Formats: sequence, structure tokens, C-alpha cells
Amino acid sequence: MRLSRAQKKAKLEQAAAELIEALLDWDEENRAPTLSEIEDEVLLLRQRFGQEMATTVLAGQEQGAPVTSPACPGCG
Repeated sequence: MRLSRAQKKAKLEQAAAELIEALLDWDEENRAPTLSEIEDEVLLLRQRFGQEMATTVLAGQEQGAPVTSPACPGCG
């Protein structure tokens, strides 16, 4: 099913809101994190959001019939 622009936007905004909540929860649980720990957590969340963006866009692509390669005239 192809999603509309508004549906994609809503889905991505929901994912972003969930990741923001996850970061804020992590921040509350880790009162004195090092810069490396903060970077690690942010990179993990950014990776998850990137995957969600790619999945959302790919899911919206129309699925076409696979293209068959032409047969080689020499070997059939």
C-alpha cells in the first residue's frame, strides 16, 4: 500500500517522538554520562531513525514486476 505524504510524515514524526522520549529517559537514568556515552546513545538512536526513514520511503515505492534479462543469443 502506497502511503501518502501526510501518512509518511505522521509515521516519521511518531518515530522521532519515540526516539526523543528514549533519549530523555536515558538521560534521566544516566545522570553523569561521559561525552563518549552520550555520543554512543545518540548514534544508536540516529541509526534507528535512519532505518525508519529508509523503511518508510521504501515501503511507499510501487512494486513492479521483475525485469527478465534477455537471453544470450549464443547460449540461449
